[in-house]
Amino acid sequence: DGQLSREEVDAIDLDEVSIIHFGSATGFLPGPLQAAYQSLLQKALQKNIFISFDPNYRHLLFPNDTQTFIDQSWNFLKACHFFKLSDEEAKLITGAITVNDAAAILLEKTTAVFTITLGKEGTLFGFQGKTTIIPSIPVKPVDTTGAGDAFVGAVLYQLCDKTLDAIQSQTLAEWNRIITNGNQAGASTCEY
Repeated sequence: DGQLSREEVDAIDLDEVSIIHFGSATGFLPGPLQAAYQSLLQKALQKNIFISFDPNYRHLLFPNDTQTFIDQSWNFLKACHFFKLSDEEAKLITGAITVNDAAAILLEKTTAVFTITLGKEGTLFGFQGKTTIIPSIPVKPVDTTGAGDAFVGAVLYQLCDKTLDAIQSQTLAEWNRIITNGNQAGASTCEY
């Protein structure tokens, strides 16, 4: 995906799109995708489309320059409506020592609904200035690869038929149900 160009992204008709999800760390590497990512973010903001973000940090992509990753992540964190971070990503991006400190920084610096996945400990959920832990689903994990993507996919699937206004009007109880379903999808992915 690192070769996806701005022209290719600009050719996409966004009038029928309800959600745009940014979820590839390669989008922050120098190259065509970086410009395409930024252009698509601006178009999504202009068209009032629901924006989701998962930075998917991979150390091997940024071995000597994590600050570039952090800076670009903040650009998306401040613009999106929903984001998902792992506990490691939350601490890296905020510079915090603990997940709770990271969550406090994210509540202060962003307006998005957010989640910080904690593995078997569940998901820390940030909503309207407060956080809560939504429990995980007990499983016997075989492989955790893809659990975060399954979680995000399940969350976005539950929102895909709603307008941005309807999503932003979701209650705490509705979000709890959505995140719980996301936890189930992520946990199930780990079983095989």
